Amino acid sequence: MTKKILLISVAFLLFHPYCTKAQQFKKLHNIDHRLRIGINPSQPCTVISKLAAKILARDYGIEASLVQSTDTLIFFSLARGGIDMSLNAWLPRTHEEALKRYIHKIDQVGKVYSGGKLGLIVPHYAISQLKSIGDLADETKSEEIKNRIYTVEPGSGISALSAKAIRSYGLSKVRLINSNSMSIISLLNTASINTKPIVIGFWRPHWIFKKWKLSFLEDPNDVFSSNESLMILARKGLTNKHPRLAEFFKNFHMSLEAFETLLSLAHDYGTEKAVNTFSSEYFKKQNATPKPE
Repeated sequence: MTKKILLISVAFLLFHPYCTKAQQFKKLHNIDHRLRIGINPSQPCTVISKLAAKILARDYGIEASLVQSTDTLIFFSLARGGIDMSLNAWLPRTHEEALKRYIHKIDQVGKVYSGGKLGLIVPHYAISQLKSIGDLADETKSEEIKNRIYTVEPGSGISALSAKAIRSYGLSKVRLINSNSMSIISLLNTASINTKPIVIGFWRPHWIFKKWKLSFLEDPNDVFSSNESLMILARKGLTNKHPRLAEFFKNFHMSLEAFETLLSLAHDYGTEKAVNTFSSEYFKKQNATPKPE
């Protein structure tokens, strides 16, 4: 079948896998089980992993199963061969510590995007009160946010770095409150409705940046990273044995803007519809605005 490039809108710089018939690829891959992709509970990880699984099944004839766990356990399982892939390694900073023990036992086989950023985020209207993380050392200012910084589950890279920021900036009165991402977004929504300050440990790309005007607090101690890449990891030797799989993940990349649009679709219409929409040839036309079929 002729090579096809999936174009969704002028902003998208999507990957371009070969669309050869699935039956032709099954013989070439010789994979003796479903590809096991480790995911954490976050929406970005789930969406990108499901998108990869859909394209692999549709265009390469490779079936994939998604195995949910924490990032730390996913990296451990990759090193031990318990799972095959992960599309959620933020490097060089976020997952540096979690991967340190295992990186020599894992292969880096692709990059979904570059230019990701994580840190402490406030609604834009609060930037007049809070410009830098260090401002929270002022008790008056920390009391305005009830001496709380919200971030996602313990064991995540952003949680570890948020805790490190509290230590680095001497925020002795500030507590780190861990929750799931949707609960934190609900708190952000309530704060925005009431124009109240709130600080969350979060990351970009994420659909919240399309919904609200948000700003990262300045980080002069360089605790967080402003140029993270979302790397694709595989168990050692997997892609050497399966070159077509290696080829797919080498080309599986997109712009930051494209990924944020994918996340917005998932939030507005659900993960399955977003994945179907984003990978559909129906939206080849440039400047088209994707809508679920």
